[in-house]
Amino acid sequence: MEGLDYFFNQIMWVNLFMFIWFHTDAFCDYFKSFDFLKIKDYKKYLDVNKRITYPEYLFLQKQNFFTKLIACKPCSLFWFTIFTSLIFSFSSFAAVYICSYVIYRLLEKQVY
Repeated sequence: MEGLDYFFNQIMWVNLFMFIWFHTDAFCDYFKSFDFLKIKDYKKYLDVNKRITYPEYLFLQKQNFFTKLIACKPCSLFWFTIFTSLIFSFSSFAAVYICSYVIYRLLEKQVY
């Protein structure tokens, strides 16, 4: 039963990271004093476009592989799954990724 608990917990953590990254300004609020993250510029840009997210803003400002990677939801989910796998286990990486993606998309459609 412990393995199933780890599996479920890992899926929940991945979805929490996705929610925070794509649906809140928590990252910006916590790291606003770091100027290199362009958070102050993002806050000013919100006056022009209130519907843009921080990852989308980064990609618009500098279109490169890294910003595309962090603005792409399946890509970010992949890296969040790798990160949580370092803590929990890599044994069910594919299943965690697929289940996390399905749950995230369902939550995004129904809740977020």
